Amino acid sequence: MDECLLQSPAPGEETATAARRRLGRRTGLDLEVNKVFDFVYRAELVNGLTEHELDHVFYR
Repeated sequence: MDECLLQSPAPGEETATAARRRLGRRTGLDLEVNKVFDFVYRAELVNGLTEHELDHVFYR
């Protein structure tokens, strides 16, 4: 599956747990996930706003 699963963890929830939960909701499968890396994304938008995120990449 080559797909992005976007969702924030629930308060107090580990990011790996949130990724596994979201994968299960999207696919119906309960699969273990492994963190590959994190990265910071920042973009200045044309409307004057800024996106600034810490993103996590997992692999199953």
